[in-house]
Amino acid sequence: MSLTATQLFRTLGGFLEWPGNVPVTWTDLYSMGYRWISPKIQHGIEFEYTRRDLHTTLDVVVNQLHNTNLKCVGWGFLTGEDATEEGHLAALLTNQYGLDGYIANAETSYMDSGYDNSIKFVTAFRSLCNKPLAVQSLGSATMSNSLPWAYAFNVKPWLDADADFMPESYWTNRGLTDGAAPWYKPFNCYLEWHIKLGVPVERIHPTTGIWNSSAFATADEYLVDLKNVSWRGFNHYTLEETSREALQVLAKGIGMGLADAEININPIPIPLPPMPTLSERTAKRRAEITALLDAQILDWKQSKVSYKDTRLGVLHKIVHQKDVDFLTTLKLLQKR
Repeated sequence: MSLTATQLFRTLGGFLEWPGNVPVTWTDLYSMGYRWISPKIQHGIEFEYTRRDLHTTLDVVVNQLHNTNLKCVGWGFLTGEDATEEGHLAALLTNQYGLDGYIANAETSYMDSGYDNSIKFVTAFRSLCNKPLAVQSLGSATMSNSLPWAYAFNVKPWLDADADFMPESYWTNRGLTDGAAPWYKPFNCYLEWHIKLGVPVERIHPTTGIWNSSAFATADEYLVDLKNVSWRGFNHYTLEETSREALQVLAKGIGMGLADAEININPIPIPLPPMPTLSERTAKRRAEITALLDAQILDWKQSKVSYKDTRLGVLHKIVHQKDVDFLTTLKLLQKR
């Protein structure tokens, strides 16, 4: 029986860009509970190991991981320059190097004006490769463009290709840093990808993030938020910029039921969490958004545009009115 994406990605995994800079050995990671590692193999239509000097070769990395009983799953950053060629290259590299699967990092170039890139990539990839596939994209667009769910991303081709989803949950709760934000917490990713876009919860495996910034949530804080949804399987970016101690803490999520301890071809179905009522969701979203807005008021007041006339100002006013629910807020803003 062929391994599926869901079976593979229900376990704990990790991403890396510089194989020689990981603070622990592959054996250490396996002992902690990690079951798959994903080295970057592609950047657009370029092979990563010829694009820059990584002081090793991909076949060496694959053999090292496989010799440690770790699955090796390649990942690539997709530029959208030629989605069909990106799909072909991803499939060819996955097959040629004996990788156990592939993860497509499809961010803004596959959203909005790049909406059609998803079908192009998936069609090209699946024409050559049937191994486990996942797509990693922005975890939550909430508040990044003033309105929740501001980006248009085509999930259907990925769902039809049996791909799983890895929303980037790069959560900062102590400020901002490039590529991460307070609204990228794992629970918000659940709201975005499951409730809004209809991705089955058992096919969502959030990617937590810690790199060179003190703004990020701690590993313990990530685990607390991940418990809010009964998904199974999560992963982390990047291994080389996370301490041994943080990697060990994240591995505790296995014992908490957040990831399977081993790859299981007959996994136990995940019980769906009870859906919150509209009023509960509304109250939670209002509280989260109000906190974000309150933290940004000073910046907006210092701008030349009157704060109360901006979309952010209008939203701030409305969410403080307890008789107006969040969905009504969206409708009002979308008409402006």
